[in-house]
Amino acid sequence: MATFIKRPTGWLAQIRRTGHKSISRTFDTKVEAERWALSVEATMGQGKYVDTREAESTTLIECLDRYGREVTPSKKGASREMIRIGTLKKTPFAEKSIAAVRSTDVAAWRDARLQSGTAGNTVRLDIALLPHLYTIAIKEWGLPVTNPVTNIRKPPVGKPRDERCLPHQEEMILSELDKIHPELMEKLISGRIGELISPDYEDMTDTRPIFEWLDVIKRKGIVYVGLDALSDFTVSAAVGNSMFADLVAI
Repeated sequence: MATFIKRPTGWLAQIRRTGHKSISRTFDTKVEAERWALSVEATMGQGKYVDTREAESTTLIECLDRYGREVTPSKKGASREMIRIGTLKKTPFAEKSIAAVRSTDVAAWRDARLQSGTAGNTVRLDIALLPHLYTIAIKEWGLPVTNPVTNIRKPPVGKPRDERCLPHQEEMILSELDKIHPELMEKLISGRIGELISPDYEDMTDTRPIFEWLDVIKRKGIVYVGLDALSDFTVSAAVGNSMFADLVAI
């Protein structure tokens, strides 16, 4: 049953109904308060009422922080995902409630990042975190929200190279491969090193940013490569030589 109380700031409408938590809201006029109460009570009577107060009072930033505490640590790329969470917390819509974020908000941010020169694949991976966050919010946190990313376009992955090796180039490549020690080749394509230098472009769970040298050159960017952080000097040298060979080939 609804009750209405006149206050200096307006009319307070309160609804108490068996099976539901008490809810209240303040309106400028009694007519508005009565109209709201009538609508809510009708929805409750039909068994369709959904309490959205928690979702409306919880910001996306708070949800990103909670996701980072409860979900991210169990992932293989936890440290990289925390960086993406930090990026999303700086978005113009991050301070909105998780229920208030709209597809237009995400689409506008996507377009702004692409126009700033950020690689399409990086933007795509940043956006990919949001659908899973909303799924967790709905299924595990009990927040009645709608995923705003469902209907927006995802940035395309960078165009693959379509060059073909000439006969003499193929011979040169094979000749150089023969010089590589089998043990070194095994190190480069397997284990942790293989994961670091051979990302899967289609793996949506891998949140590492992927860039192309051509994008860096166009943006006049600077790339810092910490090869000395690798404990194996031979592997470090091989990775460095491979990167520079790729760069000068452009």
